[in-house]
Amino acid sequence: MKTEWPDRLTVGDRVRYMGRACTISELHGRRATLSDASGLVVVTDVMAVMCRPGFRLLDHALTDTGMPARSPSDDKAVSDRSRWWHAHIAEVITGLPPDAPTGARPRPQYDPGRRTLGEREAAKAEELARAGVHGASARTIRRKRQRYELDGIAGLADGRAGRRRDLESRWDPRVLGLVRRAVYEAEEDKPSVESVRKAVAEFVQSEPPYWELALPSRSTFHRLYAEMEAVGLLTGPDRWPGRMVELSSVQLPRLYSPKGPRNPLWLTFAMDVDTRVLLTVVAHPRPYPIEATAVLARMCVPPDLRANWPMVRAEVRTSRYYRTGVTGPLVRPQTVVIDSAVRARTRQFMEACRRHGIDVRQPRTRSASQRFSVTERLAPKIVALLMDRLCSEVADEARAAGWPVDMVQQMLDVWVHEVWTKGQLPPDTPDFGLFRTSRSPGGEYDALVSGAGWISMPLSPHAYLDLFPAAQRKVGPTGLSFRGRRYDDPALDGLRHCTDASGGRLAFDIRWDPYDTRHIWLRTPENGWVTVPSVSSKPSPVPTRSSRTEDAALPARTHDAKPSVTEVPAQPGRRRTQSSTWETPDTDFDALGQVPPADAPDRIRVAYHAQLPLLAPDVVAVIDRAEELILLNRYATGARPALLVCGSPGTGKTTALLELARRHTEREILLPRSGSTPVVHVQLPPSVTPRTLLTELAREIDAPVRARATTADLTHQVSQALRTAGTGLVLVDEFHYLHTPPGFAVSTPDVVDYLCDQVPATFVFAGIMTPTRATGPRSRRLIPLALGPTPPGPAWHDVITQTEEALRLRKHVPGSLPDMAEHLHHITGGTVQRLGYLVRSGAIRAIRDGTESLNRELLDTLAGPWLPEVDEPSHSPSSASGQL
Repeated sequence: MKTEWPDRLTVGDRVRYMGRACTISELHGRRATLSDASGLVVVTDVMAVMCRPGFRLLDHALTDTGMPARSPSDDKAVSDRSRWWHAHIAEVITGLPPDAPTGARPRPQYDPGRRTLGEREAAKAEELARAGVHGASARTIRRKRQRYELDGIAGLADGRAGRRRDLESRWDPRVLGLVRRAVYEAEEDKPSVESVRKAVAEFVQSEPPYWELALPSRSTFHRLYAEMEAVGLLTGPDRWPGRMVELSSVQLPRLYSPKGPRNPLWLTFAMDVDTRVLLTVVAHPRPYPIEATAVLARMCVPPDLRANWPMVRAEVRTSRYYRTGVTGPLVRPQTVVIDSAVRARTRQFMEACRRHGIDVRQPRTRSASQRFSVTERLAPKIVALLMDRLCSEVADEARAAGWPVDMVQQMLDVWVHEVWTKGQLPPDTPDFGLFRTSRSPGGEYDALVSGAGWISMPLSPHAYLDLFPAAQRKVGPTGLSFRGRRYDDPALDGLRHCTDASGGRLAFDIRWDPYDTRHIWLRTPENGWVTVPSVSSKPSPVPTRSSRTEDAALPARTHDAKPSVTEVPAQPGRRRTQSSTWETPDTDFDALGQVPPADAPDRIRVAYHAQLPLLAPDVVAVIDRAEELILLNRYATGARPALLVCGSPGTGKTTALLELARRHTEREILLPRSGSTPVVHVQLPPSVTPRTLLTELAREIDAPVRARATTADLTHQVSQALRTAGTGLVLVDEFHYLHTPPGFAVSTPDVVDYLCDQVPATFVFAGIMTPTRATGPRSRRLIPLALGPTPPGPAWHDVITQTEEALRLRKHVPGSLPDMAEHLHHITGGTVQRLGYLVRSGAIRAIRDGTESLNRELLDTLAGPWLPEVDEPSHSPSSASGQL
């Protein structure tokens, strides 16, 4: 037996599987073909072979797989001289050489707790000088250490080892990809440089993704071809899974939530360059640094194995991985490139990578190779696809809950497998010139594994758990509590009453994934591990139309009750939606757009009627006018008009802004760009100056503001930040609080006009005011729209009819509310805010007292405080329809 846990399996390896000595004869992705001496052939998942009790690697094949484990430049980098330097530089950084035994302590002159980095570098220079090493000054040690932190062991090699990497930084990788593609697709074994140049020119002219690509001249192309041939870029398709993985971060556009503005989320994802496979995607708030070691663990173990990977040798657990047929690519990174946007504990991440033989590169400059990196070109497409997913009905539950990070993370895990890996992308997705075929990432992975003849193995369970944070918790009768959640499992029954030497309850070691709250791992007294699921988490928002498939894509669910899908009939003014059954014990109705049936539990219907939406005709007209103006301003080249929505309290100004924000967020085609904020919504406090308005806008888009900046500078900074954020709609509520103090150099109309001119967005202001009081005679950008009570007539009758159709009362007689339309207008004055209060509170009271219907007596009782005001002869409601 060579080893029990190999780093890879290769075609030709002999393994023990099901008590037989078998040979791996073929690999295609994660599917392995095994054959034994008797002629038995088995095709199974390669992890089913690894996880089978009794597995052993009997003999390792010594064959050329066609794809080297390292590229030629890496072979030069890992020379004897590089390894010699590696031992010394590692001691300078960590205090211990790489081959130090367990429990060893640093020498005093290299102890990081006592000596600074500069002192340790000087000590190493003195040591090498005494050993007779010439040219090893403290400056040389510092340069070696910096190159090692940037490029790993390859950075310690001779400068000529980086010649190929320098070639990739001086030329657009798309050009290099097209040259290699032309060479690989040529009929002859060694095509001429002119035939390759003509083939590249044809690619540029015939394929739209390359139309904007500028090809080098004939002499420059000949020089480029010679350089590529010299460094080995044309000798063969040296691509394999894990050759290079890029770790990058992007910002999601601000997500709309019924509960108010939501701070933007950041995504950190690891992408394999050669296959475009997303090894992991984690969601996190900014500016908190990510748990980089946990991200590394998620990169090295596919999602279908993560939950129960510590118990992989338990025979009772292994079979369920493969029943569903859902598998993730197995990739062990050889080189990880960290983008400058990633905020992580880099030192811990680099140390963990070195323990597992992974080179880390952390670019310090924005070179050409970084500007045209794979992740930077694909990040906009990833963000656009994700936002299309998050703005659909799939994410209704997460949207209503305020976009909690754990629910977004579960949606990301499903999306990576179902959409990205399987390649269910729009047909116009370009390949950016990096791949010869248009296969999906999963298909590209299968093809490269088949061509390479070997497949990487995940980290061992012990190494996997060591990368996650550790803590200690006590197990009680109801399980254990951790980070605000309760975890329990029947496997803990024997551990609930364990005591320590003092007679107290015994604390057990646990590990947890910061980006997966559905389970934790607990170490048993026998040094085994148990996966303990969460029993207090809500069901994750998965698409109802393919719930079975996506449930299989995730690890075993741990919810007490799994919601079933019911089709809800479409209601007037509402879109047709699918929702979960209301008998689920952990589900509370909190999502706008979901309509419960009339036989739903009382608490569900109470929550539904408490947020029953009502839109007056004038409010709908304002929204339509604003959407028209958004289209006009999008293509405007000069001054852009803005809207000023005026009206008395209760006429629907804030309702119009919120509905406009929701529609714009869901329907607007988001620009595929990192960090875009399509909608900015500001509610002004009392006594606001123009400077305060600018500060509030800057705060909403997370733009830095200097405390001593002048108003002119602040106006310029905010306008530039709004353009950078890609904002298309700016909503300012309570605009009547804005005023210009006496003696203030910059007036409110000047600020409004400048923002409307400089920012390619539509501004909508709302307040209790008249247009002249709000802006003054100098304003030329605001279009006033007035809201008022709805007059009696067909419009008011339609509002009452739609309101009654939205009710979910079991004994309510249809048509009773439209029959009271005139009376309702009398007691409400035609104000939709008052009508909404009557209908909502009346429905809640009818559900609680069991009457289950709305009648005139109940509505008159609720409208008692308004009757004297409505009966005043001076009140004469006016319509806003004519003013619109």
